[in-house]
This record gives sequence, structure tokens and C-alpha cells, in this order.
Amino acid sequence: MRTLQYQITVEDSRVQELYAFLTSLRFVHEVLPLPAPKTEPPTPSKEKLAYTVEDIRAIARRFPKNKKWKAQDLEVHFPQNLPIKVQIIKNRLYIMPTPRENHQFIVAELVMTMGIHAKTHKLGQIYPSPLDVVFNENNVLQPDVLFLKLSRRQGATDDSGRIVIAPDLVVEIWSPSNRKKEREEKREVYETSGVAEYWSISPQKQHITVEILNEAGKYEIYSEAKKAGKLKSKILEGFEIDIADLILPEMQTKTPKKKKKK
Repeated sequence: MRTLQYQITVEDSRVQELYAFLTSLRFVHEVLPLPAPKTEPPTPSKEKLAYTVEDIRAIARRFPKNKKWKAQDLEVHFPQNLPIKVQIIKNRLYIMPTPRENHQFIVAELVMTMGIHAKTHKLGQIYPSPLDVVFNENNVLQPDVLFLKLSRRQGATDDSGRIVIAPDLVVEIWSPSNRKKEREEKREVYETSGVAEYWSISPQKQHITVEILNEAGKYEIYSEAKKAGKLKSKILEGFEIDIADLILPEMQTKTPKKKKKK
């Protein structure tokens, strides 16, 4: 007795008819369906020009909720050069919506002012997001703004253009959609990876902190401003900026009018 395997394509409505026919043949001992082949979730079309947050979330939903995401998954399963942030923090996938005006206003101001300062003084290069920074296979982040010293730029990227070393300075601009846990975990990744300077900006609270690594490898506040004041950078030598320059005029706190004395 021999076992033979054939791949036969047939309409679903005719499967039972074909099965009955095969089993009716006197020389056929048994007819067994082959198990369906295991397939990876389909890769999104390279031809699509624009992706929404929901498109990207739909791709993520094809995988188990407890999947431990790795750096290579971003290149294998998601389209490249997305305007939408797709990050991995401690093996968890984070998909961020398109940023709003105030967020992009701050990014533009910092990229312009920091960039001019860095270029004028030949300190290094400023980059805006989206740009992958691969800290390790478990953490791929996209800081809103990052800075690399001139002396460290060579060899800082891989063949696909991703940053593969810890930046010298990163900026994160937070919105209400950013959960506390996400903020804490990002800060921890930056700290343990050796990012020397970390800017945390909360436009709603009009609060900015600049932290630097101390000798123990822990962040400590170097400069801070809330609603008023100037921020200074240690890594981007000589750079400072007024917090008022980073907040849209309509969001700035109005000075309360003094009550007239009776």
C-alpha cells in the first residue's frame, strides 16, 4: 500500500462531491485532508502611499497580544518610512497617533534653534522624528528630537539608516495620550543606555526639565522651567532657550490682572 499526496484546487461547494467520488474508488483506502500550511501575517503592500494609525494597528492585531516584539519585527512586518511613530519599549509595541500643532511647533523650534547652534559651533547634528534609534533588540524608540556629537556620527547608523548608538541628547514632548508608564519606561531606557542628556517637555503644564547623567549613571535635573524661565543644555554647549519660545502664544499662561485697591 502506498500513500500519495496531490494538491487539488476545487471550489468549496464541490469539496464533499470530490471526497465522495474519491472514496468510492475501490483502490482508494482512505482520503485525508492535509493540514493548512502555517503562514506569517501578510506584509502590507509596498505600493500603498499613505498609512493611517488604524492601518498600522490592524497589522499589529494580527499578532498575539502577548507577543514579545523585537527590533527586526519593525522592518519585517511594517512598511518603512512611516510618518506614524511605531516604537518598541521593553518588547511592547507602541503606536502613536499623528502629533498635533503644538507638538510640531516645539519640534520645529528646537530643530531650528538647536540645529543652528550645533552647526555654528560645529558640535554635531540635530535630527527630528520619525527616526528609529535601536538601543537593543528589545527597545527601538523615536525621540522627538535627538543630537549626535560630531565625533560620534561615523558608524552611528546601520545599512537601513537607523541610529544604532545611544544619542548624546534626546527630547520627548508629552501629550495626554502618553501614559505615565510609557514615560517612565522611556526615561529608564535612555538612562540605562547612556543618553547623556534628556529633555522632558509637557506643553499642557508648560513645564520642561533637562536632566543629565551623574557619575552614578542616574539622571539628575540640570535645568528646569515652568511657565517662565530659560532652559540650558550641558551637552549642546552654550545652548539655551526661553520656555516662552517653545509654547504657542495661545497656550501661554496669561498673567492674572491685579485687583484694584478700593
